[in-house]
Amino acid sequence: MKTATESHVAMLRGAITMAWAYGSLKEDVKTRVLAFINIKTQLSEAQKAVLRADIDTAIPLDRVWGDITQAQDRSHLINIATLISWEDEEFSTAEQKAYVQITELHGGTLDIAAMRADMATMAKAAKERWESEEDAALDDTSFPVRMVAYLERVFA
Repeated sequence: MKTATESHVAMLRGAITMAWAYGSLKEDVKTRVLAFINIKTQLSEAQKAVLRADIDTAIPLDRVWGDITQAQDRSHLINIATLISWEDEEFSTAEQKAYVQITELHGGTLDIAAMRADMATMAKAAKERWESEEDAALDDTSFPVRMVAYLERVFA
């Protein structure tokens, strides 16, 4: 069984924080979140205790944001924030404020230069893969087809 990482637990704490956007947590929401926490075998008892405490007392999102170190966990929290906002089909002022805060916190942690470098690397790899697959496909075709394909590349 895989144990929840601290980043994952911080993401869950952030989700609870987002649920507090109205200034209080409804009893039915508390009950559902507690049931979720109690059945999650990936959470240690200490992690469960932290999450249970967050249900009873609101904490600021910026207090847990720095502990969400995995990009996937941050993405999950942004998705959860969106779902919470859509739950009652109204995007209240409190929800808007919470959503703006989460996107600002997230935007501040992005390394745009590294993302551009990653995209360039992926684009180069995709182009190389496409060209090698195209070359292999051309090897399997007749000379006239290969000649036309070659000319299309030359004059592209």
